[in-house]
Amino acid sequence: MNDTNYRNQLKNQIKDAYGKVTYTYTAHHKLADRLENKNRRVKNMQIALSAFSSCGFFASIITNKSALAWLSGTFSVLSLFLNIYTKEYKIQDEINQHRNAANALWDIRESYISLLTDYDILENDDIRHQRDVLCKKVSEVKITPEILRKLVEGLR
Repeated sequence: MNDTNYRNQLKNQIKDAYGKVTYTYTAHHKLADRLENKNRRVKNMQIALSAFSSCGFFASIITNKSALAWLSGTFSVLSLFLNIYTKEYKIQDEINQHRNAANALWDIRESYISLLTDYDILENDDIRHQRDVLCKKVSEVKITPEILRKLVEGLR
């Protein structure tokens, strides 16, 4: 294989790896944004259910209407279920894991851009070495299996 053909294949491999890192970086940010929106909705729902149950309770005392007590009790039960859900499912932890993975990938992505920029002035051995270092860095980014599963499922 001649040198020009090899360098083109090497450059294509680096471009492909850069694209994969950029995709994963973007996917982590998008999933973190979705989870933040979900977290905000859950928190707002908790506040609303607490307010409805409290207001219904006080209104049932003042007006002595049993329907308000039942309504207040219903809102209290819904609030309890939502609180149990948020206790078991730590949305903020998952958001932080996605942000941390994206932040780690950002540096790698920028290194790929630098490698592609310097590509024409580097020797093949230097390019291969930098490529291998970047591949190793990508493999060292800590992503839990459940985050990886959600990353794959969430972007379908």
